[in-house]
Amino acid sequence: MSLNSSSKPHSVGILEQIQLTLGNNLLAERYNLVFKNSTGGKKLTQDALYVCQLLAIHPDDLMSRDFESFAEKGLSEKRQQLRYEHFEEKRQLKLKAIQNVLLKCQGRGDNTQEGFQVQALIEDIKRQRSGTNPRNNQSQYSPFKTQKNYNSSVFSLGESQFDKSQQLESNAAKQMERVMNKLDKWNKMKELSEKKRLQNEDRAKKILQNEKKKFDMIEKNQKERIEDLRARLVYKRQKWEGKVNYVIDIEKKEEQKKLNRTKELINDTLQFFENKMKKERSFYEKISKPDISNLSMNIGSNQMNSQRNLNTSIDNEDYYPEQELQRLQDKLRKAEERQHQKQQNIRNRGQNHSLLVQERKTIQEGKNKQLQDELLSKSVRKALRTKSKQDSRIKEINRAALQLSNIHKQKEEKLRRQQDDERRQLQEQLKMLDRKQENKELILKQKRDNLQDQISGKKEKRKLQFQDKEENERRMKMMQLEQKLLIVEKHKEKEKKIIEMKSQWFSQTSQAAL
Repeated sequence: MSLNSSSKPHSVGILEQIQLTLGNNLLAERYNLVFKNSTGGKKLTQDALYVCQLLAIHPDDLMSRDFESFAEKGLSEKRQQLRYEHFEEKRQLKLKAIQNVLLKCQGRGDNTQEGFQVQALIEDIKRQRSGTNPRNNQSQYSPFKTQKNYNSSVFSLGESQFDKSQQLESNAAKQMERVMNKLDKWNKMKELSEKKRLQNEDRAKKILQNEKKKFDMIEKNQKERIEDLRARLVYKRQKWEGKVNYVIDIEKKEEQKKLNRTKELINDTLQFFENKMKKERSFYEKISKPDISNLSMNIGSNQMNSQRNLNTSIDNEDYYPEQELQRLQDKLRKAEERQHQKQQNIRNRGQNHSLLVQERKTIQEGKNKQLQDELLSKSVRKALRTKSKQDSRIKEINRAALQLSNIHKQKEEKLRRQQDDERRQLQEQLKMLDRKQENKELILKQKRDNLQDQISGKKEKRKLQFQDKEENERRMKMMQLEQKLLIVEKHKEKEKKIIEMKSQWFSQTSQAAL
């Protein structure tokens, strides 16, 4: 009875303690997996920090923030609310991920912490339900059977613990193999990436060389084209200048010919008029010395002819001055009036025949003088007329010469202007070609610089990206290895604790049994 009374309360207390400890642990795992309370406020646990490093999560992203912390200048309340909700969703997802990882790790630890006490309690419950519990039947209870049951349970527990330790070791070895395989793969990938980088550098160098060759060829072609254009322009300019000079020479020769012709015409006209003047002078000299015998016979005829000639000359020579014509007409009237008066006087007086003859002689002499005067006046008029004609012709010739000189000057000015315009156009074309060449050279230089910058920038970016990737991979792998080593060490510590608990429990049970 003493054994039953001593053993039953002991088993019931152990169950209650186990239930309480398990319940408290579960609550702690649920509510305090990630955060822990401290004097400064909530903080992350060490396990949560390790998990954050594994998952590449910043610890500040897990801490809660107020709604006012999202306020900024120019943001509306709706926008602020959306940002707050987005942050909370992300935070909850990250917390769930960390909690899942921690629960998995803790589940593994709980499985290892299942000790002999829990198994013994489970066996007691099963026996109570089946009604074969030796502690309830005092007649069937014996120390040998209890010892046998304890030994069997200890043996089964040791086997299970041994199997678990072997599994842990095998899992650790597998993890190490996986890590080594990953490291080998990473080294291979690194070698391949270096090879690719070298290949890309070689390709980039070849591309640069080809582009330089193309650029040099383009520059040579452009220079050759510009030289050809300049040579063509020079040839065209020389050809055009030759044509212009030829045309100018021809025009000068024609103008010289025209001037020579005009000079010859002027000289011929002057000689003609001089000869004519000489002939007229000789004729008038002959007329001024007539025979006295022929004068009496030819007075009437000469008078009639002179009147006719005067009338014809007056009719034909309408261009004479009016004053001279009036003067001549007045003289003729006066002479006729005198003659008429004298005839009347002679008739009235009845003078002698001798007087009439003398008077007639005097009349004839006056008429001859008048005729001489008229002839002289005609000769003077003709000379004046010839001089006026000569002067008018000379003036016309001078005007024509001036017009020709003006035309020649205008043509020369036009040709000079055309030459200047064409020279300016050629200079502008050359300037445009030079500007186009400079612009093309600048564009090609810019393209070449851009390509070099792009290639250098791409190389630097690739190097930096590759270095960043390598550093991140190294860090992640080192973190994973450290975490795995920590997990293995924790498992080992837990196993040691379990073994110590088992040894203590064996000692307690043995003492209680004794």
